[in-house]
Amino acid sequence: MNTHNPKFWSYDSENNKLVRDFSIEKISKKMTVLRYWEMLDGLDNNNYMYYENFDMYDEFGSIGCEYERMECVIGQGDVVVDIGANIGMFSRRAIERGCSKLICIEPTTRAFSCLIDNIPYSVATFNKFAIGKENGILDIGIDTSALGGSSLFNVDKCDYNEKVPVFNINFLWEASILPDTVDFMKIDSEGGEQHIIDTITDTNLNRIKKGSMEYHISFGSEEHYYEFIIRLEGLGYNHFTKIFSSNDKLLNFWK
Repeated sequence: MNTHNPKFWSYDSENNKLVRDFSIEKISKKMTVLRYWEMLDGLDNNNYMYYENFDMYDEFGSIGCEYERMECVIGQGDVVVDIGANIGMFSRRAIERGCSKLICIEPTTRAFSCLIDNIPYSVATFNKFAIGKENGILDIGIDTSALGGSSLFNVDKCDYNEKVPVFNINFLWEASILPDTVDFMKIDSEGGEQHIIDTITDTNLNRIKKGSMEYHISFGSEEHYYEFIIRLEGLGYNHFTKIFSSNDKLLNFWK
C-alpha cells in the first residue's frame, strides 16, 4: 500500500485553483457530516468527498471509504475504473490501496484539469466524457460548490452547463477503453447510473467483479433499482444496499 497523501488540486469558494490539504481542513473546519450539511466554516463538497473516501470507518463494514465495504474492496493489483472521477478522490484511494491499473472517466473541464494534476500518469489513463444512453454530444450541468457534482439531468437547475462527449458504457468495451475484466468499478455520476443499468449487457456486467454505485431515486424509481438487484442476483452477485435517504442509495455488489 502507498502512503496517504491528503493534498489535492481543487478550487476554493472564490474560484481559484489551488492545492488544498484536506487533513488540515478537517481539523481547522471541524469537519463533521452535520456541520457539512450546514456548510459551516467554509466546508464544501470536496471536504465531504475526502471524508467519504478516507475517513468513513465502521459504517456497515466500511474500511474508511464509502465505496468499499464487506467483500467489495479494492485489492492489491486490481484493475479499477472510476466513473465520475471528479478531482480524483476515489482514484487516489485506489492507488493507495495498490491497484495495478486505473481508468478515470470525468466529463467536466474544471474537475478534469484537477484530476490529471492529482493522479499520476504512470498508473492511470484519463477519459474526458460522460456515460449516457447513446453516443453523442450533450449538455451537462455543473455545480460550482468547490467542484461538486455534475449531471446530464436537470441541467437547467445547475450553476452552468458545458457540452461534453457522451458514450454508452457497452461502447467502452467495444472500443477497448475498458479491459475484458474490471476488478472494481465505482459509479457516481449523479443520475448517469440509470443509463448504465438500462443499457449494460449481461456479458459486460459479468466482466465487473466488484462494483459500488450511488443510485439516485429521483432520476429513476424504487422499482427500477430493485429490478437491477434481481438481475444481479440472477448473475450470481452478492450485494448490500446502504440507504442514505428516500432519494439516494449506495449499492455494493461482488462475486
